[in-house]
Amino acid sequence: MGMCEATNPVDDELVNVAKSYLSMNDSKVFSSEIANDAGTYIFLSGARSSDCNGLRFEPAVRATVDARMGGCYGLRSMPMAPAEWLAAYRTAWLQRDADAAAALFTEDATYAEQPYQDAFAGPAAVREYWARVTATQSNIEMRYGTPITVGNRTAVEWWTTLVNDGAPITLAGAFILTFDASGRCRSLREYWQFTDGTHEPKPGWGS
Repeated sequence: MGMCEATNPVDDELVNVAKSYLSMNDSKVFSSEIANDAGTYIFLSGARSSDCNGLRFEPAVRATVDARMGGCYGLRSMPMAPAEWLAAYRTAWLQRDADAAAALFTEDATYAEQPYQDAFAGPAAVREYWARVTATQSNIEMRYGTPITVGNRTAVEWWTTLVNDGAPITLAGAFILTFDASGRCRSLREYWQFTDGTHEPKPGWGS
């Protein structure tokens, strides 16, 4: 996954999906009257199943679209920033989207959810883990502290409240992430604790 610049984009379906997404999630609100204008859009998983010149539009792939020209050419890969990766991970959790979560990881990625257990290896294992643990979750809210990034490594605290099997719980945790050149995660280590009930962070959390 990463960002792409497209000099000649995509079909109307993708443009409409992208604009619908931005109207809900971005300061820019697009209308049907400007459906043929060039702009920056975010394409969602499932918007189109076919490939475009060998590059598939995956969750949170961003493209610059010149809708006045037909076809889909001139795609140029751009890396995803850590903040964008974190935002995509949060969206995947809120939507309990195991496919979107798995797409954030490289083929050789490791996902260490527990320090005394073997890490999940590769996107398929991440997908299976996510589908299993989120199946009983609802009313999910997640926030991050201030990320610290050095080179291709990022550390960040996170705070999540949710309902699990009908019971409200709070999880406080931290990610230690390593990214590849495309911005996908090559390794994730997390440490977390949970408690019953819904709680807010203490002063100074996340700074």
